[in-house]
Amino acid sequence: MNYANGSAITGEVGADKYGVRYLVSERVLLAWGDWRDHAGTDLKNTGGFYDVYSVFIVGKEAAGGLNLAGGNGGIIRKGLGSAGTADPLDQRQTIGWKKYDARTILNQAFAVEVQTPVSL
Repeated sequence: MNYANGSAITGEVGADKYGVRYLVSERVLLAWGDWRDHAGTDLKNTGGFYDVYSVFIVGKEAAGGLNLAGGNGGIIRKGLGSAGTADPLDQRQTIGWKKYDARTILNQAFAVEVQTPVSL
């Protein structure tokens, strides 16, 4: 998707006429309990189970954050042989990252979760 006022977001699959941009992600949010067995009165009761998919719509300024003083973390690399005698054959190297920041919800009215039941 190309936009006159910006570019597509990674994972974006489209947008609607109201400006809602749709993204696909491999990340899964887990809810309390087994949501597969919750079928409300508004659902056709077939005696089976429903998978519930969540769609999150988040508006501008719904959440915010700031970087903390003293640095913002970074990427840490330890090369081959950096463990000394613990790695005498230079077979191990590591890489990791850390980040320091603070996040909060600024206006909960600007974000909504839509849950959709799906069955085969």
